[in-house]
Amino acid sequence: MHQHELRILSSVPALDRIDDALIERCVSFQQALAVSRAMGRRKPNDAALANAVGVLPCVWSRIQNKPKNRPAYTPEDRYPALCDALGNVGVIQWLAAQVGMELVPKVETREQLLRRELAEIEQARAAA
Repeated sequence: MHQHELRILSSVPALDRIDDALIERCVSFQQALAVSRAMGRRKPNDAALANAVGVLPCVWSRIQNKPKNRPAYTPEDRYPALCDALGNVGVIQWLAAQVGMELVPKVETREQLLRRELAEIEQARAAA
């Protein structure tokens, strides 16, 4: 790789996490989606989100509003595209919280890795 390629790759922002306290207060997917939209770096309109998820705008409206007579649901294979469009993983955090789990990123940045290792060293010192 050339230096300019590395610069481009490093400038691509990762998806943000939403504060867990906000996600825990959401009682429905629709509330989690609203929080994700409000807290997101990107502010896509409904048409852009429908396009990202790969559904018609009328179906997207039913996903957001969940009418009792004709609810619609986000296709399970389109969650990554939804998160990318929002710029955060708030809806996935909510899904994980519903089954008692916490969302943990697979890949840590070097800074995150160093912070985690330093915290582990401090915990080991405190325990000794």
